[in-house]
Formats: sequence, structure tokens, C-alpha cells
Amino acid sequence: MVKFRKYLLAGAALCLLLCCGCGQEEPSVPTEVLDFDLDTAAAMVDEVEWLCTWLQTQDTVSRDTAEAFVDRVNQLLRPSEGDNLLAISLTDAADRNDPALETLTIRHDMIQPTVYYEGVSLVSATEERRCETAEETGACREHIASLRIRKEYAGDDPELQGWYLEYVFTQYAHDGDWSFTCYNSTESINVPAQLSLRPAFAEAPYTSPKKKKKGGRGASRRCSPPALFRWEADGLNSVRRGSGSRPPPPPGGAPRPPGCPHPPPGWP
Repeated sequence: MVKFRKYLLAGAALCLLLCCGCGQEEPSVPTEVLDFDLDTAAAMVDEVEWLCTWLQTQDTVSRDTAEAFVDRVNQLLRPSEGDNLLAISLTDAADRNDPALETLTIRHDMIQPTVYYEGVSLVSATEERRCETAEETGACREHIASLRIRKEYAGDDPELQGWYLEYVFTQYAHDGDWSFTCYNSTESINVPAQLSLRPAFAEAPYTSPKKKKKGGRGASRRCSPPALFRWEADGLNSVRRGSGSRPPPPPGGAPRPPGCPHPPPGWP
């Protein structure tokens, strides 16, 4: 009976937390609200931000590349989240399930504003802790916490004024792992916008997603500039139609990420 009550209380706490964490009305439950380290929070979402930006700079992607994008996002967030982010980035979400299509077309009328675009930045990380305390000692017996990592747009685009998006994570034990739960946003994740890329996009220590070669040791790890950059006679021709000026190409051609960083775990 005691064990059943323990699981029942834990389940109730989880339901209350998720209702609060995913944009629903917050119940009246005592919480401890703390400021979470913003640098640590940034590291938790940075690769996903870069991958979403990278996808939005492409005109088309091969099916293998799309699958690699999905696999990596699923690893970083949760199963199925990669499929969700890919689907809303396609001109036709149904293309994802059409095996006759070897390439998928990326839409450019809707994007997710990420920290790799001008005007977008992480502004806060807030942790809310809840626990059932033991009557005898007052110690926390059932711990559950949520973490909201919030990014906002602070640029000049009138259509994006007031826009924000939060990553919501859940923790089930003190000092335990944080598990992605959902997004919380003003409207949808992708919005109609035309934003300029930050230089940091080309400098980030990530590589475009690639599937492992069948029967081999994996795709090449050779560094190459993101597909966004196409140097032509008139300077930088950006797939993302930003409003920034086009600088002349530097000596030696397109910019490269510094060094040749090791790919993150799980990448080819």
C-alpha cells in the first residue's frame, strides 16, 4: 500500500508539472523557483539550435541527410521530436513518408528563429522544483523539477515583436538528468520571418548530418563549410534571404569552421 501511494504521488506530481511546463494553466502547487546557469542551459540546446538553422539554409536535402537530422535531434531531445521539426520545415510534410522521393524540399517562408539569427538570444533559464516532503523529517521524499530555457526576438521585425520560445525539460531526481518534455511558445515554433545569420553559425563546432555508409566505417569526417555558403562573383549568395550585406569572399575561398572538431556522440 505504501509503495502504491508512493507511485501515485509521483504520478500526480508529474501531471501537475507537465501541465505547468507545456503552456497550460499552472495549478496552485508550492514550488521553489531558482535561476539556472544560463551558460549550462545554452549548452543543452545549442546543437539543436544549430541543426534547425542548418536545415533552414538548405533548398533540398537527401533522404539520408533528413534521416540523419531526425536521428540526431531525437538523441538530443526525445524520440519523435526530430520528425516533428523536419515535418514543419518541409514544403509538404507528406513528402517525408513518400519513398519515391529521394530529395525533400525545405520551405523558406517559415523558419524557427534560433540564436544563430540576428536579433534572437537566450534570455533566461528558470528551474521550478516541487517535492513531497516526509512528515517526520520535512525532507523531500518525491522530487520533480522543470527547467524552462527561454529565447526571445529583440530585433526590428514588427511581425516578430513579443515572440519567444521555451525549451521545457523535466528532472525526476536531485542532480539527475534533464529530459526534454515540450516546447512552450507564443504561437507556433516556425513563423514567417526573414532573418540574417550571425557569423557564429559558420564558426560553430558542428557538422551537417550524415548517415553512416552501409557496410563501411561511416561517412568522411572531413571539414567543409556549411551548405549555406556559396561563393560567387558577387559575394555571398545566401540561401536564407537575409537583409545583411554581402561581404567580398576572403582569400582562399569560403570560411571554414576552426580546426576539424570531432563529431558529437552518435554522429558518423
